[in-house]
Amino acid sequence: MKKLGWAEMAFGNVTAKEYRVINGAVDGIEALQSADVSLAEQVHKLFRLDIEQAEEIDRLRLTVRVLTEVLVDTLGLDETVLQYRLEAAIDEAEESKRATQKQGKVIRCEGCTTMVPSSRTNITAFGVVCDDCFARQS
Repeated sequence: MKKLGWAEMAFGNVTAKEYRVINGAVDGIEALQSADVSLAEQVHKLFRLDIEQAEEIDRLRLTVRVLTEVLVDTLGLDETVLQYRLEAAIDEAEESKRATQKQGKVIRCEGCTTMVPSSRTNITAFGVVCDDCFARQS
């Protein structure tokens, strides 16, 4: 749909109000079409990023495998020991991540400047303080 020109309003059977409404609707449709194209471009970028990240993960896996083979071949290290250590490091990283997620957001106390979970903070006139500093203020 295209906008009405001044000629349609001046010589046609369209009132000024209808002219504004129709042209406003056309503007709205064009904005929606533009947003739709923009959304499609964003989705396409996400798909490309996903593919690029999958390729990067494959390269990292290959790098780890090659480095492991180099350690086994040149230093005579036991491959199973390296595998166990790698698995232990991965387990440790995952446990650390779970602990961080369980703890929740961490905030610096304005009173004692220690980092505390947000669940143990209070908002005061002096800023966000931990439960201990809040108890001392009361």
